[in-house]
Amino acid sequence: MSRLHRPVQGVTDAFHPELATSRAPVCLRRRHPLASGQQRLRAGLNKPVSKQGSRCEHVRVTTSNHHVSAPESILILDTNVLATLPRSSPLWEILRAINATSTIRVAIPEMCLMELLSRRRREYESVFDNATKAFSALYALQFSPEDGMAHWPAVAGSESHTEKWEYLYRDSLDIIPLTRHAAVEALRREADRRRPARSSGKSATGSRDAAIWLTVLEAARDNPSSVIYFASKNSKDFGIGGGLHPELASEVEAAGGRVEYVEKLEHALAKVSTREECRLTAEQLLARLQDASCIQEILRYIDNSYDQSFVHAAAVGITDDGVAFYWTPKVSLSVEDIEVIACSDEISYSIRPSEESSGSLIHSVTATVIALGSAIDSVNRWGAGREAIAFAIDVRVIIGPSSVSVASSNEPRRFEPSEESRAAVFFMTSGPDPLLHYR
Repeated sequence: MSRLHRPVQGVTDAFHPELATSRAPVCLRRRHPLASGQQRLRAGLNKPVSKQGSRCEHVRVTTSNHHVSAPESILILDTNVLATLPRSSPLWEILRAINATSTIRVAIPEMCLMELLSRRRREYESVFDNATKAFSALYALQFSPEDGMAHWPAVAGSESHTEKWEYLYRDSLDIIPLTRHAAVEALRREADRRRPARSSGKSATGSRDAAIWLTVLEAARDNPSSVIYFASKNSKDFGIGGGLHPELASEVEAAGGRVEYVEKLEHALAKVSTREECRLTAEQLLARLQDASCIQEILRYIDNSYDQSFVHAAAVGITDDGVAFYWTPKVSLSVEDIEVIACSDEISYSIRPSEESSGSLIHSVTATVIALGSAIDSVNRWGAGREAIAFAIDVRVIIGPSSVSVASSNEPRRFEPSEESRAAVFFMTSGPDPLLHYR
């Protein structure tokens, strides 16, 4: 069975002695798709989620089945091609669109994930520490010790910041686990100064680069029918003259795989996809967005993203004049129903055909959504305790041949004038809990 499709339970399994002895192939993996207890209850699941899936709950769920055949191409990305990519980059959307197909996968070695998360954490902590010192200094210039201590405003810590990045990486990319054999061999290569490890004065360096390369090599060995595109800016250790270094190329040949080295992410993406105008009409896209499977995916994403979070939402009440919205920050408890009312900014990505495939067309579109739910009652918190809320939110949806996923979203917002009447009708027809209508 291909390394891409053998189930792996977690990092501990990848380092299990039995796996190390047999050097069994391991698979690209994602987190458990139903990470929160609330989602498990709604899905009728009573099995507890493994500890691995408990840290980062914002997980993409697709409606497609697991891939049952080896992909034709695998894009494996090094740390340095993603390290400076901001969350707002359109490249994340392209990566998700490619991964929505069954013929091409985009992945990073687990070692790269470790490096990326460490980098994001250290960057945030550095800025956070500098901001704290600046705030304390500013406070000292304005107040005396008799005025009390400076109270640093509520700002998310580095753990929360890192978890958001981990969600983005795991949601957009497949993760290739680091096997015990690759980890041990990487240390041996550094000791032997063997490429991509090398000498550094009287010592050696490059064990992490070696671990990344050995992960690429294992993927090539376990997927001989797939072309591996390895993207890394580290041409000093991996490449020469724009191609793979001959020492590494000989290892690929011995493993019976195919690896093509590129120095930029854009070059790798250009080999498998092109961006073009959407071929579907707005009416066709809206109909697809209003399909039950898409509604379920969007609802799951919003509920998971904003559960127990402050959102800009309206308390909903019924007056003599009809439905009224009272806008104020709320702590969202749950999102219970949604309606997609419009779509915009349609783009298609054409996944290039191969000898065995006619290619795929992936659509990306922004869906305008009205969401209904419940929140802590900030007005009567010792009374009813909950109140009905409503808000608008714009989400970016990727529609593949057999899958639907939410790529990203803006923050919840107020209704536009044209949206408020739609929200009122939706509120009256969706059957919300009448006990929440206290106003």
